[in-house]
Amino acid sequence: MNQKPQEVSAKAAEATLIDECPEPLLCYSCKKVAINCYQSEHGCRLCSICLTCWLRLQDTAKSCPCGETDRPSISDEFLLTWTDCLPDIAARREVNELKFRCPNSGCGCPYSSQLKHLDRHLTTDCNFEMRHCNFCNREVQLHLLNSRHKDLLSESCCEKFFAPCPHCNGSEMLNRQSFLTHLDSCQARPVECTYSKAGCGWSGCLDELEQHCKDSCHLHLRLLNIFHQQEIQKLREELAKAKRLPEEKCAHTSLPEPNDCHNATQVPLKRRSGVTYNK
Repeated sequence: MNQKPQEVSAKAAEATLIDECPEPLLCYSCKKVAINCYQSEHGCRLCSICLTCWLRLQDTAKSCPCGETDRPSISDEFLLTWTDCLPDIAARREVNELKFRCPNSGCGCPYSSQLKHLDRHLTTDCNFEMRHCNFCNREVQLHLLNSRHKDLLSESCCEKFFAPCPHCNGSEMLNRQSFLTHLDSCQARPVECTYSKAGCGWSGCLDELEQHCKDSCHLHLRLLNIFHQQEIQKLREELAKAKRLPEEKCAHTSLPEPNDCHNATQVPLKRRSGVTYNK
């Protein structure tokens, strides 16, 4: 026994069609695929959105789109009401088999499937679907709601989300702002060595940093010496390059152009030639 095809949600109806839609499955009004299709008694197939809008906007004679288009005067037989339109079961079944992209594809969701599976994806799987945050009452994408929106370490953490410090776990419940203040004195927060720019690769808790520096004095001195030598070499190279630039510029500007050399040799010859001719 064939089951009645499901009516997809308004959000699923926003999905982008991947397959080519057969012309009989297009909405008579918007010329797009007739999702949640209805058929008037005149045979017009309309998507649920167009049918709803059409009946709402037609305040006087609610004429069927085909009558509005094909006939200058509307007769009673072309008037349209909800009772005149029935769900087009055959068309819905065919449309539900077409392949669509997730309505959230523009936000980054790569999912695609037959239309009939999209609602299940949106309610259970889609990480880009909007969900309600119980703390700030805002709508947040699911993948953010389960990660950065509830992470004190994230700049986009919910301002009304409270949790203990993830480093020391001994603090009171903190929101993002109080957590940043707490970090200044948190001895368990991760830090790099003071001499990391010189090449020391140590990292650990803040309360271990002092002991590390005491234990690694000789290492840090060697690293600083190498670091400073490299910096001095860079400065020498930059200085040498800066000195060469004016010299190269002067050499370039002092060279005469080939045409200038030619003209300089030709002018005296003409003058000498003229003097000889006058004599």
